[in-house]
Amino acid sequence: MHKIAFIGDEPSCLPFASIGVEVFPVTENDAKEKFREIVNSSEYDIIFVSEPLHTLLENEIKKIAKNPLPSVVLLPALSGSIGLAMTILRETMKKAAGVDLMSEK
Repeated sequence: MHKIAFIGDEPSCLPFASIGVEVFPVTENDAKEKFREIVNSSEYDIIFVSEPLHTLLENEIKKIAKNPLPSVVLLPALSGSIGLAMTILRETMKKAAGVDLMSEK
């Protein structure tokens, strides 16, 4: 069975819990440990990470980025987007396609 996890602040977890995603509410103090635990469990194919945690988890995310699974996807927090998720998605698409498919030109 393919499982999906969301790691972020408690308010951002609530919508995901309501649709059956396994949620892991964290603080800045325990985010790295919980992220490693989720990854090392090998239970999750997709791990959604709240944007505000990216800076804390950036090195951990890079360590697993070359693996096909789990796929780590940044999402805005419930409090709003800081634009990081869209920037990283754009860069990933440019790398994969060789062109900026999200260009407004």
